[in-house]
Amino acid sequence: MLSIVSRLSRPRPLLIIMRTIKHLGQGIMNILILTQFFSPTRGGGEIMFYQLVDRLARKGHKIFVIKHRMLNPDSSRDNLNSLPSNVIIHEINPAVEHKGGLPAGIFQNILYVLNSIKAGLKIIKNNRVDIIHCNTYSPVFAGWILSKLTGAPLLVTVHDVVSSHRYDFWERWMRQFGRFSKIKAFIGYISELLTIKLSKNIHTVSETSMKDILSFKPKCNIYVIPNSLNLGHYKPVSEEEVEYGDFIVFIGRLIYYKHLEVVIEALRILKGKCNVKLVVLGDGPMRRNWESLVERYDLRDVVEFKGYVSHKEKLYYLSKCRALALPSTFEGFGIVILEAWALRKPVIVADVEPLNKIVTHGINGYVIKNKPEIWAKYIYLLVTNEELSRRMGNNGYSKLVMKYSIDKQVDSLKKLYMKLIMERS
Repeated sequence: MLSIVSRLSRPRPLLIIMRTIKHLGQGIMNILILTQFFSPTRGGGEIMFYQLVDRLARKGHKIFVIKHRMLNPDSSRDNLNSLPSNVIIHEINPAVEHKGGLPAGIFQNILYVLNSIKAGLKIIKNNRVDIIHCNTYSPVFAGWILSKLTGAPLLVTVHDVVSSHRYDFWERWMRQFGRFSKIKAFIGYISELLTIKLSKNIHTVSETSMKDILSFKPKCNIYVIPNSLNLGHYKPVSEEEVEYGDFIVFIGRLIYYKHLEVVIEALRILKGKCNVKLVVLGDGPMRRNWESLVERYDLRDVVEFKGYVSHKEKLYYLSKCRALALPSTFEGFGIVILEAWALRKPVIVADVEPLNKIVTHGINGYVIKNKPEIWAKYIYLLVTNEELSRRMGNNGYSKLVMKYSIDKQVDSLKKLYMKLIMERS
């Protein structure tokens, strides 16, 4: 099979060099993206890839995306249809449901890898693919094999390294789904380590993630290019148009390390002291646990779970809220921070890296310990002082524009793509 694929897909070295020089001059590339999920609303990594693909395509590049077929297609389908015509989406089996995390089934992941290889070989045979860019986990295995078979350079994005929290993380991850298996936990642990070991060129989104990667693979090429936000995907509002309502918002997967219980307990402390509510946007295995906690504390009139919402609905709640709450203790970056700043809203985050490197305490938000009484204190400060909230939100918007624009990220990744293409040639 290898020799057949090589004859079909690998041009001679001189042709590669000539082709590369030609396309470097034109600045146009054909890029193959492998990711299990691809959405503008669900998951930081998925949002990153969606915005990257959209921006690259609008700059003239042709993008092929291989992703899972979805059992629960939602309004994100409209967003996929709104992508430029030079984005070609290939949906492959197995069809899966988005439950707030990557598919946990072993066979689901194996089938994704096999079908991605099959689809990828067909794409590469019929098109000139300059580079393969993979999201983390299962796509890496497919991308690595495709790169070996066809000679296309490979870039892997690693958002975070959960194994830096040891094997215990994987046990807790499996337990929250109610189907704990030591075998699956072990496979998850080993799979993540393998994705790092197989990757020669790694793109990551923070210095924190870079340090975690280096702890497992000291000798590899790591490129830190932070996440960004395409303000064109967010309703532009002037300072005068921004509203600061009487609720805070949480956006994210409802998984154990997001620690939403800290905010719920903070609202229990604040009940009767100020008029504040919590709106939860997202879904996941911990939803029932946290809904039960709300029932136990008699906070049904204070906490509202909305589940997954469309991009338009997410922007609505961000435009009306007082602040964003992110009590998560494990993030590769935390792109929801940028989303809040895009709507000029302050953020309250847990005092962990890299969140405490992105948010400046007292300037564009608060960086605090994950204790309910401390969260209650800072929620109260913002809810009772609209001018403070407005000033911090404006500071966040200014930092977003200066440091985290989509064009900066795309330009950096384009230069990296070109570098890897030339090195492979």
